[in-house]
Amino acid sequence: MNDTEYLSKSKNEPLVAMAVASFDLLSGIKVGYRWLFTDDDICENLDDVCKIMLCNVHRQNEQAFECCATSTIELQCFGWYVTNAIFLKNQPNTKKNIYISVGLVFKSEKIKNNPHLSESLIFWTKIFANCVKTTITKNEQLSSLRRIAERVSMECNNLISAGILELPPFNPSPADFYFYSILLTSHIQTQMRTVIESSSPKDAQTVASFLASFMIPFQLELSSLEHRQNPVSGFFLQCVERQKQSPEEHMITFQKPVTWLRLPERQILRTSDLNLIQTTENYTILIESTDRDDQEVKSQFTRIKNLYKVQQMTSPSHWALNTNLLLNQFPKLARKIVCEQQLAELLRTAFALISIQNGKPEKLTAPILKLLRIQTQDDAEMVLAIAKLYDHDIARQIRAKGRI
Repeated sequence: MNDTEYLSKSKNEPLVAMAVASFDLLSGIKVGYRWLFTDDDICENLDDVCKIMLCNVHRQNEQAFECCATSTIELQCFGWYVTNAIFLKNQPNTKKNIYISVGLVFKSEKIKNNPHLSESLIFWTKIFANCVKTTITKNEQLSSLRRIAERVSMECNNLISAGILELPPFNPSPADFYFYSILLTSHIQTQMRTVIESSSPKDAQTVASFLASFMIPFQLELSSLEHRQNPVSGFFLQCVERQKQSPEEHMITFQKPVTWLRLPERQILRTSDLNLIQTTENYTILIESTDRDDQEVKSQFTRIKNLYKVQQMTSPSHWALNTNLLLNQFPKLARKIVCEQQLAELLRTAFALISIQNGKPEKLTAPILKLLRIQTQDDAEMVLAIAKLYDHDIARQIRAKGRI
C-alpha cells in the first residue's frame, strides 16, 4: 500500500514529484510514498519510474549501496528528468536486504545542459534520501518529511530557474579600487561562488554586476541578481537580504568554497575546500536542524558548527590589482571586453596547469609557477580554483605532493 501527498502545485515549477520505493526478493517492488507537485494524474508513470530504478539492484554488488548510490536518467517518453539515490536497509533478524529508492522527478524541458546543475540536483537528492533513511530507521512515518520535502523542492526549483541572461553595466568608483581588488581575489579563489548580503538591492546589484563580469557562462546559468530572502547553496553568484544569523551559519551549508560579502561594512569572508563539511550525512543534519524541532539534531548542528572556520580577506592578489588598474584606464563601454580578456588569461593558465600536472607530475612548485608566470601564492590559488572546475582531482594531486 502506498500513500500520496499533494504539495504546492504550479504548472511552471520544474519539480513534478518525489517518490520513495522499496525492493526485496520476496515482496518485489513497492512504492511507499509519493509527494506530488502537480494536479496531473502521473501516479502510474511515477510507479513505472520506480520500477526502472529498482529492477536490477539485486544483481549489483551490495557494497555499492552502503552509501547512497546515485544516478540520473532522462525519460523522453514521459518528458521527465529523474535524479535517484538508492541505499540498502539491512534486516538484522533476517538475511533479507531491502533496497530503498528515493527519486526526484523534473520536467526535462526545464533542465539546462549544465553539469554543475546536475551535481546540485544530485546533492539535494542525497540530502532527501538521508532524511528518508533516518525516518525509516526511527520507524517514523514518511509523512513527517513534508517540510523537508518542501525545502528540497524549493532549493531545486531555485537552481533550475536561475540564470543571469544579460550583464548590467558596472562603474566602480576609483576610490573603491582596493576593496574591489580584495573582493575579486576572494571571488575567484572560491570558484566565483559569492553571496552579497545587503539591505540595499541597488548596492548589491552594483557589486554583483562587477563580479558577474568575471564569470564563465555555465556559472551565470546558476547565478541570480534577484535580491532573495535566503541564500541558495548551489548558486555561484547571488544577492540576499540582511540575515538574522551570522554569515558562518549560512556558509556552513555550502558544499563548495564560498565568499560572503556584507554591505555596507565591506566585510569579506571566505572558506576553502580544506575546511568544508565533508559528508552528506553532516549536510543532512544541517538541513534537518532548520526543519525539525529535534534537540539531538540541534546538538549535532552545534558540534559541526564549532568545527567550521572562515577566513576574513584583507589583501588582494597581484592579478586582481593589475586587473582593476587596467579597468580604470578604459572607458565604460570597453570594460566588459577587458574583463573577458583577463578572465580568459586565467582560464588559459588553469588549462596549462592541468596539462603540466597530467604530463609531468615530477615537476616542483617553483618551476610550475615560473613557467605559468604566476607571481604570488594568492594568484596560484586563483588559478588552482579555476582548474578544479574542470579537473576535480588536481588540487588533491598538487597538495599531496607539496606543491602550490
